[in-house]
Amino acid sequence: MQGVSGTWKDLTQSVNGMANNLTLQVRNIAEVTTAVAKGDLSKKITVDAKGEILELVTTVNTMVDQLSSFAEQVTRVAREVGTEGILGGQAHVPGVTGIWKDLSDNVNLMAKNLTTQVRNISQVSAAVANGDLTRQVSIEARGEVAQLADTINTMVKTLSAFAEQVTKVAREVGTDGILGGQAHVPGVAGTWKDLTESVNQMASNLTGQVRNIAMVTTAIAKGDLTKKIDIDARGEILELKTTINTMVDQLSSFAEEVTRVAREVGTEGQLGGQARVRDVDGTWRDLTESVNEMAGNLTRQVRAIARVATAVTRGDLNLKIDVDASGEIQELQDYINKMIANLRDTTIANKEQDWLKGNLARISALMQGRRDLEDVASLIMSELTPVVSAQHGAFFLAMPLVDGEDLNAADEEQFELRMLGSYGYSMGSMPTSFQPGEGLIGTAAMEKRTILVGQRAQRLSEDLLGARGGAAGPGDRAAGGVRGEGARRHRAGVVHARSRRSRRTSSTRSPR
Repeated sequence: MQGVSGTWKDLTQSVNGMANNLTLQVRNIAEVTTAVAKGDLSKKITVDAKGEILELVTTVNTMVDQLSSFAEQVTRVAREVGTEGILGGQAHVPGVTGIWKDLSDNVNLMAKNLTTQVRNISQVSAAVANGDLTRQVSIEARGEVAQLADTINTMVKTLSAFAEQVTKVAREVGTDGILGGQAHVPGVAGTWKDLTESVNQMASNLTGQVRNIAMVTTAIAKGDLTKKIDIDARGEILELKTTINTMVDQLSSFAEEVTRVAREVGTEGQLGGQARVRDVDGTWRDLTESVNEMAGNLTRQVRAIARVATAVTRGDLNLKIDVDASGEIQELQDYINKMIANLRDTTIANKEQDWLKGNLARISALMQGRRDLEDVASLIMSELTPVVSAQHGAFFLAMPLVDGEDLNAADEEQFELRMLGSYGYSMGSMPTSFQPGEGLIGTAAMEKRTILVGQRAQRLSEDLLGARGGAAGPGDRAAGGVRGEGARRHRAGVVHARSRRSRRTSSTRSPR
């Protein structure tokens, strides 16, 4: 105010000083409260004040400190729970009362509830991840958290039912061998429904494949080789299907060939058949070779028996069965060979008897009416030597050492063998007389038996005959004594024959 002085001037200045201080204080308080209202808790009232204004400044500054601490704690809890995922955090704001305490308690309650709910959901989720489907979310919740809890519990129930059904199907099909099982999970949708359908389709496919394979293998076991696996398959099941169908083809071919060979050999009598089964290995190849070997052995054995039997029917008894055989076939072979040998021996014996009887009758007829010994001896040698297929022959008669004396039992050793008749005789190549025991001829007379010397005993015969035994050269020799009658019954003479095959010297009765 202009023109005032004194007290009025002082009053004016006091009013102006009061207004200036109040303005500064109110503006500073307004600035701080405005910053608080805008969320800036970094400002404080710094103006000088006294009295109630100072109390207001202190109150506002304390409020700012408490709000700053509250905001810091709430931010920490929110950061730990919401950003860093650290549950269990609590806001600690010392010295707060009233609404700020309520706010702090509500924030802490919210954090605690959220921690408990999340941890319970996490435990159930971890149990599900570890295959434990017995747990469920049991914490009290509301709103969306309650919906989440219900959703997780429903998921656990669905997974439990799905696992139970899949386990049932797997146990029935894989362990119990009960085919045809299906998983029934009510209320499933989405992926769980797709999984359930996939499991059921797998079980259905496996059931169809296994039953088809079982049907074919059962048919094989019962001898029915007309069935094959015709169900769709892939992978290793397809390989198994192909293997079994190939086995059926090979078994069918094997059975067909074996049946053909058995029919040809056993029923139709066609020998020589062989089973031809292509692309077989292992046991089937061994069986095929065994059947072929059996058929081959039987063919060789039967043909050998037939060949020998045919020869026997044609009168040829010189063959015998020499094919390898064993068991009853070997016994049959031995019986047939023995039968042929007996027939041959009997036939030879009969022929020899016929030959002997015929020639004896013929020679006896020729000798009828002949009384001269030299004539008889010549006749015997001319007829007998060709008959026995000899080239040389001689008839030696036992004669006394002194002419005119007869031999008797007392002096039966006092004689010599003199050639009375011969066949093929060469003058000077063979002696005409032998002493008893001299050479082969003298030995036959002494021993009163026929002596046959074969080629194996050629040297022995040469030693026996020596220069006085007979003609030289290879061949068999025989000598035999001739028994007489009456006074000459002991030793009448010796017949000697020699051929390239045999040389026979034998004793012979002299004719009357």
